[in-house]
Amino acid sequence: MRILKAGLTSIELLTLISIVALGSSVFFPEISRIKEKTNQALCVNNLKQCYIAHMLYAADFNDYLVPNENPGQPDYTRVWTTVLMGYYKYITDARIVHCPSVEPQAVSISYCYGSWARNFEKISELPEKYRKPPKDILLLADSWAVNIKKEMWFFEPSNGKNYMVHCRHDKKANILFLDGHVEPVRADKLSEGKYAPFTPVFLVEQ
Repeated sequence: MRILKAGLTSIELLTLISIVALGSSVFFPEISRIKEKTNQALCVNNLKQCYIAHMLYAADFNDYLVPNENPGQPDYTRVWTTVLMGYYKYITDARIVHCPSVEPQAVSISYCYGSWARNFEKISELPEKYRKPPKDILLLADSWAVNIKKEMWFFEPSNGKNYMVHCRHDKKANILFLDGHVEPVRADKLSEGKYAPFTPVFLVEQ
């Protein structure tokens, strides 16, 4: 039998390659699974930090939540992330306003940061203390901008299917509710009509 210079026979080398290949087929999927679980936990933590920022704003503005938009500003410069990060500095680390499972867009602050849909159905028009029950009111959610295939941070019913809740975590979307709890919710549950004041009709299952 031919002996290789490294001291391994050809059969031993093939056996070693087979073992490495088999180990990789088991090892790398497990690493990917662990990474996604970590990202999912980070996503939940980020959403909770966004909630704290929303509540700090409400405490300073007579229990009103930050507006979804400012009609006096150009598109993409009037969303909640701009207010909480750009104007009032309730959020100082831009990493907390996007899901770590999706790469943020490398563009301006008002456009790229945040991969959570924000409930656009008049949620900021009433003081927080008058809205019940907060445990069923969707505030932020994992989302996706279908028209540019990038993560986004708000959705508006009149915009049709441009902005969708994105079930990226094992076919679930992390949802931040107005009472501060975060819950992974399947697309079919989001479509049942349970959540107020707007139930997202347009969903993306990953």
